[in-house]
Amino acid sequence: MGELLESFDRHCQDRGEASALLSHGEGEKLSFDQLAQRISSWCEKLRQARLPTGSPVAVAVGNGVDFPALFLALLRLGHPMVCVDSSLPSQQRADLCRRLAIPTLLHHAGQSGSTASGAASSIERLTLDLAEPASLPANTILVKMTSGSTSQPAGICLSEAALVAGIRSIGTGMEIDHRDRMLLAIPLSHSYGFDHGVLALAVLGTCLILEAGYFPGTILRTLERDEITFLPTVPPMVKALAESNWPTRLPLRRVISAGGPLLPEFAQRFHRASGHPVHQFYGSTETGGITFETAPLEADAQATVGKPLPGVRVEMESDQTLVVDSPANFLAYLGGDPRARRPVTLADRGEWTASGRLRLTGRTADLLKVGGRRVSIDAVETMLRQVDGIDEAAVVAVDDPVRGDRMVAFVVGDHSPHASTLPPGLLARDVRLIARIPYTPRGKLDRARLRALAAAGVPAEN
Repeated sequence: MGELLESFDRHCQDRGEASALLSHGEGEKLSFDQLAQRISSWCEKLRQARLPTGSPVAVAVGNGVDFPALFLALLRLGHPMVCVDSSLPSQQRADLCRRLAIPTLLHHAGQSGSTASGAASSIERLTLDLAEPASLPANTILVKMTSGSTSQPAGICLSEAALVAGIRSIGTGMEIDHRDRMLLAIPLSHSYGFDHGVLALAVLGTCLILEAGYFPGTILRTLERDEITFLPTVPPMVKALAESNWPTRLPLRRVISAGGPLLPEFAQRFHRASGHPVHQFYGSTETGGITFETAPLEADAQATVGKPLPGVRVEMESDQTLVVDSPANFLAYLGGDPRARRPVTLADRGEWTASGRLRLTGRTADLLKVGGRRVSIDAVETMLRQVDGIDEAAVVAVDDPVRGDRMVAFVVGDHSPHASTLPPGLLARDVRLIARIPYTPRGKLDRARLRALAAAGVPAEN
């Protein structure tokens, strides 16, 4: 038995009657002892299914008690789990499994468009007829999916040692332990949600409270009713909660934001509305947690993502590309070279502040060639956000037979930047007003949606 299951079993032994998992959407509340019983029940069901020995199993059951129970049951039986987004339509889940050569899918058939979970009895098993199932690197116990923001989602193979090292680094850096009560409204199937949800529960013994989505009213009621102490968020969630009426005297001690850039003005609005500062967290599916901001109200912390977490080393190449060396680094891409990836070169670029904080400056994929010169999408977006009257801005590129790339800027606000003082090289020729910037369920800019609107050559939808 590995360290992950040993940690969970120790929590069950020492704190069996303590609350482990609450799911308001399902009306379930489990102690550690009851969760252990649920895991045993799943182990029996999976044995009866006679799955091929050691074969990977895809799971798409949403934010419910059966997600962590299935992970721990599959781990006990020696089956790596592949995290699949339950918001995908059933056919897309099956297509993803075929592309990745995963022979078994456990999901709520017919459900899509939500991270909610149904009853355990409604979870169905889909067996795919594959010529040759996927072969995973040795020691793989989990496959996380990347966001697919720049290409098709890829499977990231992770070992138990990497997962345990990653959550212990996060727990130490963020001061999370068994006394905390963690509210998870972000999907457990995503890397950010899995680490702060499933791993915090199993390894750190943190009580986990699940919500099916981030609706401000529901979140605020749960914060108060369940005495939440720790709230992981994404930028759209921060923005929505900043516009809400907050209850007073909450035991909430820490709010973190990850998954994408959080504009300083949104963090400031959130602080004014809630009384709680937002701590920036930065990580990747390939490396786990990278940096964390412990003192977000310090002047040098603005627009940064903090300092490296314990045990994580961050370096920069000559072009400011980030290189991460961490015990939480992944083994390999599913179907790719099985050699360990350490250190990992990311697609992000950054710079260090005088106080040793990391400031992200863009992505290598976001360098465009416009009219024979290199232009950074991040630089254009930053300049646009500084224009009076513009609340948000996002820039994408479409092919242009003359200029190479043609920038299309989508802005939220009541002012056109055409008459602004932006340098000519940083001014997109095609600027479109939009009611709201689209985000994915992971909290990232939905650039695929924006590129589709840009390529269509029609005004953005309101």
